[in-house]
Amino acid sequence: MKFHLVDRKFLDHPRPFFIQSMLASAIILGTLMILQFISPVIIAAIGATTFIVFAMPRNSTAGMRSIFGGHLIGMACGLAAAWIPYSEAAGSIAVGLSIFLMVILDAEHPPAAGTALGVALEGYNAPSVAFIVAAAGLLAVAHLALRRWMVDLV
Repeated sequence: MKFHLVDRKFLDHPRPFFIQSMLASAIILGTLMILQFISPVIIAAIGATTFIVFAMPRNSTAGMRSIFGGHLIGMACGLAAAWIPYSEAAGSIAVGLSIFLMVILDAEHPPAAGTALGVALEGYNAPSVAFIVAAAGLLAVAHLALRRWMVDLV
């Protein structure tokens, strides 16, 4: 195995790396400005979704079913687990249950496990729920609209 500092794909074809990274920045900036929401754990999960959509657009986890379905599953598991009295238990159960449901429902989206954890720790919060649904929807639509022009960067 040869050590390399910069990905060979970038050296051969740098343009998509710049374009897709800038598109990701623009989409997440627009999402954050439009939705005006700040919850670090939830925003981190949406940030990870943005990475998948723009760095791995051909991966099944970047599809609409996975993005929207995964975050809805994560949100539902987090809300259900939020009733558990100990936050450590609530968070761990929410993550495990969301993984189980995403896998059996063919809606695998790794960042949605972060959504489950964030919602379980935060509890029911209408702005959080609205942000997750809206941000997942915007990213799924962006993926649908731009996918044909994007390439896998990883």
